[in-house]
Amino acid sequence: MPIKPLIKKLCPTLYIPLLILYVVALCNHCLPNPNNAFADPLYAPDIKYKATVEDFEGRKIELPAGICFDFYGEMYILDGGSRTVLTFSKSLLPSARISKEHGLFTPSHTAVNRDGEIYIVESSEKGKASFVSVFNLNLKKIKTITFKGFKGAEGFVPNAIEIDKDKRIYLAGYTRPGIVVLEADGNFIAEISPEDTFGLNEAAPVIIRDIAIDNDGKIFLLSEEMGSVYVYSKEHDLLFKFGKKGGVAGALSRPRGIAIDQRGYIYITDYMRHCVNIYDSDGTYLTEFGGKGTGHGWFNYPQSIAISRDNLMAVMDFLNKRVELFQIYYKNL
Repeated sequence: MPIKPLIKKLCPTLYIPLLILYVVALCNHCLPNPNNAFADPLYAPDIKYKATVEDFEGRKIELPAGICFDFYGEMYILDGGSRTVLTFSKSLLPSARISKEHGLFTPSHTAVNRDGEIYIVESSEKGKASFVSVFNLNLKKIKTITFKGFKGAEGFVPNAIEIDKDKRIYLAGYTRPGIVVLEADGNFIAEISPEDTFGLNEAAPVIIRDIAIDNDGKIFLLSEEMGSVYVYSKEHDLLFKFGKKGGVAGALSRPRGIAIDQRGYIYITDYMRHCVNIYDSDGTYLTEFGGKGTGHGWFNYPQSIAISRDNLMAVMDFLNKRVELFQIYYKNL
């Protein structure tokens, strides 16, 4: 029986109040809630191609090496070929270029905090240690963060960086298992180091390829070698893991990037399968999109992935030397 006649039959005196509650509950399900960090089981992501970025003011992107959004939706693309960070407005128009003239020399990864400060990892070169350069909104270099206070800090070479709402810095290393957590000023706080088994081997620390943090502060650590994601609370307690290694749909062959949308859905780029896998907030596999190609919506070894607060998804399409942009919508199941 339809819900309204049922309510009227069973509770005639409460018909109007119950009907109002029913309508409110229905509206809460239908309207997107940007503060909800849990995937809604009544909906699923619906990905639509939006645009392609492959140049900055007419100059081609030489070697796309990283991508992120700031709090206001501006996009930052790291071009390893020209050793610059390219910024684009929310409407995807070229905005500014951070380069050697600003004190940037060997950029490899980038992230932006809520104040718009740009954190750029600079790789070790000519015997020098790696470090993080920090620029303000005016593209002025305001500080340099060097690594200290943890084992192996002198030779630490980051391969991923993320910043949480409290401006804490999370860094993964190319050869160092786990991640390190730093205060905004660079002081060491803690390490997070998941362990896992591969085959018949004993459990061992896992090297992390990428990091994402959701709206609730949960920390997602992606391992390329294990094909798994390890999810931690903001207090650094392990909550669960998901993902499996493999070369078929639903598995992860060579995962390189991870991002989370405003409803808590999880997106992972698979470098070898040329696609993006989609999971719900519990890590249950839903679907994938992409495939190897050069047309819009196709990839040629995708790596980094980022999602803005407006659910604009950017995928770094490595060998196609471009960034593919998609809008995330939601459809009824």
